[in-house]
Amino acid sequence: MLTVDFARSETPTTCSFGVTSEVGLLRRVLIHTPGAELDHLQPGNALDMLFDDSPAPARAADEHRAFEALLHESGVDAVQVKVALQAALASAAARHAVIRAIEAGHATMPGSVDMALRELLSYASPAQLADLLIHGVTMRQLDIADVSDWIDPNEFALRPLPNQVFTRDSSFVVGDTICLPSMAKSARTGEALVIEAVYRALQAVDPIESCDHEVLHPDVEGGDVLVVNDRTVVIGQGERNSPSAVLHLAEALICQQPDLTVVVTKIPRVRSAMHLDTVMTFVDEDLLLAYEPVVPHLQAYTFARRGGQVRCVDSGPLLPTLAAGAGTELEVIETKGSPATMAREQWNDAYNVLCLRPRTVIAYARNHATNDALARHGVDVLAIDGNELGRGRGGPRCMSAPLLRDHP
Repeated sequence: MLTVDFARSETPTTCSFGVTSEVGLLRRVLIHTPGAELDHLQPGNALDMLFDDSPAPARAADEHRAFEALLHESGVDAVQVKVALQAALASAAARHAVIRAIEAGHATMPGSVDMALRELLSYASPAQLADLLIHGVTMRQLDIADVSDWIDPNEFALRPLPNQVFTRDSSFVVGDTICLPSMAKSARTGEALVIEAVYRALQAVDPIESCDHEVLHPDVEGGDVLVVNDRTVVIGQGERNSPSAVLHLAEALICQQPDLTVVVTKIPRVRSAMHLDTVMTFVDEDLLLAYEPVVPHLQAYTFARRGGQVRCVDSGPLLPTLAAGAGTELEVIETKGSPATMAREQWNDAYNVLCLRPRTVIAYARNHATNDALARHGVDVLAIDGNELGRGRGGPRCMSAPLLRDHP
């Protein structure tokens, strides 16, 4: 486990990183309450922004605040992305690095637009710059009188980040290895820039000082990674990554943690199963919530170090492979609903629960059949509304990036 100084009064004086399971007592987590970035969503661009519909921004924020309150009530230290981002941007060097990265990504913009955007960002305070990075910038906000008669004032000079609320995908921790992925969809590429700055504020990433831990930049998002225990990790290969990206991550993790076993499973390349955690999550070391029409049919490919090289050492059905990795018999929760009910609830993030501690989860209230099944297996379900948040196809696990968990 890594412990580093954290110089900010709104948060604890130290920030620790260590995740060796999906179910150990959750101590610290990175979250983001959505704000003005959702104001840009409308029926004409929602799909491009990876939302199925445009949510009601105020209601979505209220739903997330209820989620945050539940975390606090459960003793979890919830670190807000924007607070940490503002701390990072208090450094002039960090501000300049962020602005340079944005300029590099806008090389095809007309020069007058690029200059106006640079001026807006350069003169912003840390709090204002944090808002601009997440909320986005429209042409209307720029001083570009010479082209304003032919540029749509609602066009984005800097795209908003409505998916920032789903912090799981843009960073994850395996053991004490921090992973800051590139994002698969163009609507989310800006999140990588924000999250890198956030982790610098957490003093986990520093390009100048040497660090005694590892930072990886994989092409695999956090929703496709489940940490079974300190010996086994599962990675899903599906819509948001490629086989080579998954293998590169498996090799990198095993190189950093030589005793680690990585189980790779190929999931359907469909939006309803965009990440592995949309079809399965652990709720205890020996208890798995899994979407029955998909998970029992998945195959597993096990990678480990052999003879100084990372090799595929075994293959077979996923569930027995997970049980072997967990070192215990694995019980799978059966929803016992009709096929239509199970499909509807899976689409509405029923299997994307956040485990606070063994057999205690946060889940969306609307998924009655799945929540009842969890309760029948002795799982305490803390239900929250997600009618607006769920329009982006993400549940409580998606909305959380654990930084620190106890060993279960």
